[in-house]
Amino acid sequence: MKKILFIVLLSGFSQITKAQSAKEKVKVLSTDTVKKVLEIDPVCKMKVKTEKAIQFIYDKKTYYFCSESCKKAFSATPEKYIKK
Repeated sequence: MKKILFIVLLSGFSQITKAQSAKEKVKVLSTDTVKKVLEIDPVCKMKVKTEKAIQFIYDKKTYYFCSESCKKAFSATPEKYIKK
């Protein structure tokens, strides 16, 4: 009887541990996703969503802008806005 009770308790503990692990994975995934979706406009420092932002590639790197005017300012003098 004691063995059966121990096995039942151990099985329940295993399920709780798996559920907690799954929750932790979801939190990490959602945080990583948010980081990839938002970028900072190098001209005005506004946060922009990458799927809606205006893009410009300079020196093999993609930069994201909130507006066409920020993109034009950057493309005229990119060194002014890039930290190296």
